[in-house]
Amino acid sequence: MPQTSLSEATTNAASITGASLTGTQNVSLEELSNITGYKASLPSIAVVGNYFLDNFVALNTNIEGNNEGFHRTLQEGMGEYANSNMFICTYASNYTARSFKSGNTKIFKNGTLVGTISTARGTLALNSLVIGDKIYSDQPFTFYNNSNPGLQGAYAGYQGYCFASRRDRYTKVFYVFNLDPNNSINYQIGFNATSGTNVSSFTFPSSGTISAGSYISYTTSTTGNYFILTDGLACAWQGTAPSQDCVMIYPMGFENKYGWFSTAGHTFSVNNAEVGRTDAGGNNINGRDTSNASQTVCSITAGRGNAYTQITHGSIGGGSYFSGDAAVVYNSNGKDQGAGTILAAESQGDGTGGEMTTFTGPSAMARACVSGGGAAWNAFVQAGYSGSGNAYPNYGDVVMRFNSSGVFQDAEAFTGQNTTTPYISKAYFGDGSGGGTSANAGDFFYANIACQGYQDTDSTDKDESNMIMSNGITLPSSTSYNIYTLTAAYIGADSSADACSEIDFTSYIELHSPSTTLAVGMVFFVDTDYDQPFGGNSKWFIYPVGRTLTAVQISSEGIVLSTSAC
Repeated sequence: MPQTSLSEATTNAASITGASLTGTQNVSLEELSNITGYKASLPSIAVVGNYFLDNFVALNTNIEGNNEGFHRTLQEGMGEYANSNMFICTYASNYTARSFKSGNTKIFKNGTLVGTISTARGTLALNSLVIGDKIYSDQPFTFYNNSNPGLQGAYAGYQGYCFASRRDRYTKVFYVFNLDPNNSINYQIGFNATSGTNVSSFTFPSSGTISAGSYISYTTSTTGNYFILTDGLACAWQGTAPSQDCVMIYPMGFENKYGWFSTAGHTFSVNNAEVGRTDAGGNNINGRDTSNASQTVCSITAGRGNAYTQITHGSIGGGSYFSGDAAVVYNSNGKDQGAGTILAAESQGDGTGGEMTTFTGPSAMARACVSGGGAAWNAFVQAGYSGSGNAYPNYGDVVMRFNSSGVFQDAEAFTGQNTTTPYISKAYFGDGSGGGTSANAGDFFYANIACQGYQDTDSTDKDESNMIMSNGITLPSSTSYNIYTLTAAYIGADSSADACSEIDFTSYIELHSPSTTLAVGMVFFVDTDYDQPFGGNSKWFIYPVGRTLTAVQISSEGIVLSTSAC
């Protein structure tokens, strides 16, 4: 067995959980267990004994033996079998890989190079895949089923030790994939049908051993809440493939979890390893949405052997098609380490369909994602408030859509609340009723901040799904515009008429945009990397071309709201 470094395993654990641990000082096996969900104190499980460092070997070296890939977002320049860049097939069928970047994106299957994509958003056919096939790349890519693009398999970046989900309609199947490079791991699936109150007793309908690099499946027979606990690094998936409640399950942990409950949804909580050892500690799980509505979601009992599942989120529910409020659920004590309660959450359909998505933490958020097969709607949530400042240099946040060739299409502003922590904001592309087209196959989205994307890839089948995020994508080059302002502080005029009569062309700012011509809906930035939108505060400015003067109204997120000839 390879040697396991506590320091390196802790550093990698902090990367995927967001915990404020350094990995180089004051580290312990107990803290590593606390933040990862290892030996979480599920009901009806024996009191925690020793912690074993070798159970974290897969957090130190991946399947290829490299100390890389310990991220929850797609990375650039990865070696083989990096968890961050690996999807695992959960339904035998034909699939497609689509790249994020230009250049060479190498696609591997189970250790063998099967093709190279040379263009940004180019594709590679992956036919006749079977359950358990590992598809991975050295560069960011998206992976999806040809007939049901919402089916993306399990994502190894959602790696962890404790997972939870609920069956409440379909006869769904759980898959648990062992990510340990060399060793078998043990697993237990606990069950309790009770929601809305603390429970201290589980049955265990499935348990056993998963061989190195292999998986187990468990077909549910009863409606209720399922908790999966492993003693080695794993990822999990559940659903009735190809398009019913198919979910890449995000692991339980201290991280705040962001997403949409839509018209329903589920939140899961359990106390962690240190609570199990000391029989002391535990925290409420609270929720808050983008309108600042709030509620106590889970009131778990302190001490070992307790769990709490909530299936009603009335005051922070999001409505249908993810068009309503996004929500965050979080540990009431703001914990990211120590003895306490870890959590997970998921949506339950979008109001009319039979699909689910998983809430994710900030460690899964990044600026870019690609829609493999297109979408009826796209929704984005960020762990923070969109500034919407009064004037430059204050600004709000924005997410842009481009076609597969990198041509700008449209943009949406983030909106939310900055009254009470944790702050949260959202952006939405779609008609709010689940119809139409918000993205074509290969379209990509790029935000000036890190966020989590969701999509419904079929307006008929309603197969909504998580979009796996990355900061590595090929973007169009920027076009420069000299925009004249009312004052040297880059303030605009109150109306188009005022702009045409009052701006005297003594003050201007060079702005940048991915759009090559001035048009309503384009976005202005103060930099060429699209990091900082121009905070126009819905004021009016002048853009001159020769003797032609155009008054331009620009939002706090840099979006052109209107134009008018002077």
